[in-house]
Amino acid sequence: MITLPRDVAQAIETLFGDLKGGWGSLPVIVTVGKTTWKTAIFSDQSEKSFIMLLKKEIRKKEGIKEGDEVFFGLTVCV
Repeated sequence: MITLPRDVAQAIETLFGDLKGGWGSLPVIVTVGKTTWKTAIFSDQSEKSFIMLLKKEIRKKEGIKEGDEVFFGLTVCV
């Protein structure tokens, strides 16, 4: 799981907050390394951010381990 930086989460909330669906979700397209896929980010009120889940398949393909810093591109789909 990735927690988005708070400044990024705040910008997303400002621009797209009124479009959130169930569980505070927003559809997104994410790129990590050479892997791109459609998924969703979810509101995390305790962190005042959004979280994004990374499937095991993607973690394995991109060599991501727990505690790694992960760089990614994210596009909100509205």
